[in-house]
Amino acid sequence: MNKITRFLSSGMTFLTTSLLVLLLSISSAQAANESAGDQAVEHIANLFTRWSGEDDPAVFKDAASVIDYHEMSQRALGPYWSTLKPAEQAEFKTQFQHLVEERYYKRWHRLFQKGKLSILQTEKSQGDLIVKSSLSNARKEEMLVWRLSNKNGNCRVVSLDVGGEDLLNRISGRFQKRFAKGGFKGMLAWMKNEADD
Repeated sequence: MNKITRFLSSGMTFLTTSLLVLLLSISSAQAANESAGDQAVEHIANLFTRWSGEDDPAVFKDAASVIDYHEMSQRALGPYWSTLKPAEQAEFKTQFQHLVEERYYKRWHRLFQKGKLSILQTEKSQGDLIVKSSLSNARKEEMLVWRLSNKNGNCRVVSLDVGGEDLLNRISGRFQKRFAKGGFKGMLAWMKNEADD
């Protein structure tokens, strides 16, 4: 073997090894993200299974650690989000979180309390993680699809689709319609009424 052949051979070996290391690191990072997404889903399902259904600040704080209310707020308001001042964005996020806590937490408690959650598949979509799961009880099996924001491996719930009804899509349409009709203050007043009903 002459020097050129040996040089090319060692260069190819180095390149192949480097490529293999790169692929393995990408694969392990993706697996870690998917695992973090699955853990966030299981955490929130377990939280609402154990919860008594009564107002409990500790439960609400724990839920907020795995629900990305800031990202949900931005997506729910769509193009209107950027028209708000930072103080208005913060006010909207606070009211939005309160609305979800009052209107949805008890529903989720009833939903998860009755069944067993199984993770089926986790995949990436438009920068988010999509976790497909099933919730089964003695009578039926229901598909749940979770959308999670994925910021540096920190996966937090952005939306939950139960039986084809996506929380964020439904709320977003209502918010944007109210904003277009009554402006920010009118929409906020409507949200407060909805939360208190």
